[in-house]
Amino acid sequence: SSLDTFPTGVGGVLYFPGSLDEAVLDKESFLRLAPNSDDVWLKAMSLKKSVKCQQIQSGCSFMEKAIAIPGAQMVSLKRKNKHDRDGNDLAISRVFGEYNLHEVIKVATVRR
Repeated sequence: SSLDTFPTGVGGVLYFPGSLDEAVLDKESFLRLAPNSDDVWLKAMSLKKSVKCQQIQSGCSFMEKAIAIPGAQMVSLKRKNKHDRDGNDLAISRVFGEYNLHEVIKVATVRR
């Protein structure tokens, strides 16, 4: 587990009670800083609490169990954030800047 592990919700992310800062419920800030980047928002809220994240290996990958619905992904956050210049990079810059989280990551990386 590490502060610089960045969970993404493709197959689900489990955040235990108390692992996210109370600002996670600040709708106005979320919509201003990361309206299309929920994974960025949730990572920032866990960083504010200095909660380390860890990838857990399961018996099979999410994609092995997923059922594809034709055309369902033509409009998606993944497509929007990958192809827009205002995607996840901008959201990370805004959210991490707002809450001074670049320093948290930098300090965690130096300590390892």
